Amino acid sequence: MGLSPNQITLWTFHSPPVTDREKVEAGLSYEEREKAARFHFDVDRHRYGFFHMTMRNLLASVLPITVRPEELHLIPGEFGKPTLRDFPEVHFNLTHSKDLAALAVCTAGPVGLDLEMIDPEFPVREIAREYFVGGERAAIDHAPDDSERTNRFFQLWTAKEAVMKVTGLGMNLEPRSIELALDPATARPTGFHHIAGFPTASVDWKLRVRAVEAAAVLSLVYPSCVTSVAYSTDTDLSEGGKK
Repeated sequence: MGLSPNQITLWTFHSPPVTDREKVEAGLSYEEREKAARFHFDVDRHRYGFFHMTMRNLLASVLPITVRPEELHLIPGEFGKPTLRDFPEVHFNLTHSKDLAALAVCTAGPVGLDLEMIDPEFPVREIAREYFVGGERAAIDHAPDDSERTNRFFQLWTAKEAVMKVTGLGMNLEPRSIELALDPATARPTGFHHIAGFPTASVDWKLRVRAVEAAAVLSLVYPSCVTSVAYSTDTDLSEGGKK
């Protein structure tokens, strides 16, 4: 398939209820098989293995030369975010929530991706008070109803998580140190007012927040030079096409 220099390719895909365990394990590295084996519940072990096997297959499909997916060397960064040892110009990020996962890949620079299933029972007010700032808190407090409040929360939270991931710092970057710019009409996050330690973030990066299916939110932070994002789904993967 290959990668366009100013485009991000983003896939979303589900973990099926049943897979060929031997096939999945054969598509993982030794380290991934070891980590999968440490999960207490079978469903978590199954999802981890399938998501990482699929990630490897997708990465291999866009590389400039033919590489067996299981032979890709992933090197963890200082704070855990992996890179491709032999293809440092290929940046990627994998995220998942329950049985749904997403993978973003580009060559323009680091990407940050977060996906969350919307949970109507989640204590959004309490978490917002602890981790949100300024207009973010106001967006939660002044939501017209509980459903909109929950939707706003997960839009804001995934956007902050995506920022943490694009920097490579993960949770070492405090959520309160990220202040998002919001659309004044919808309270939807559209960019960045301030990110501690990254004074040019509003120039360097763009932010996209979108619904995935009926009950999930996905946020993507990516280099500002990127001009398009190509979205693909499970169906596209099975049919060999792109959405």
